[in-house]
Amino acid sequence: MGAQDDLNVSSQAGEGAESFDKRLAEAEARMRGKSGKSDNVSTRDSGNADYSAFGLAMRIGTEMVAALVVGVVLGYGLDRLCGTKPLFLILFSLVGGAAGMLNVWRAVKNANV
Repeated sequence: MGAQDDLNVSSQAGEGAESFDKRLAEAEARMRGKSGKSDNVSTRDSGNADYSAFGLAMRIGTEMVAALVVGVVLGYGLDRLCGTKPLFLILFSLVGGAAGMLNVWRAVKNANV
């Protein structure tokens, strides 16, 4: 590329940035018009988010299974480390189940289905 090509590219870059900002603003305005929502709706607290029934069921199942898996893995690891076979596995399975139930309770309490 020659010096003239570099000059053309740099002059187009300045115009392109202004043009891009203008097109971006227009696109955002169109999207707000189509959805009928304003910007402050999208910044709503995620704790009060609306869930579909299927989404809530998936979240509840995931919360419960994840807490139980973490409890079982920690308990098994501590049993292997300390040489006590069923003690920590049973204890952390119960703690994981309790944590899972607490997470499920929080999810259901905050859900607006």
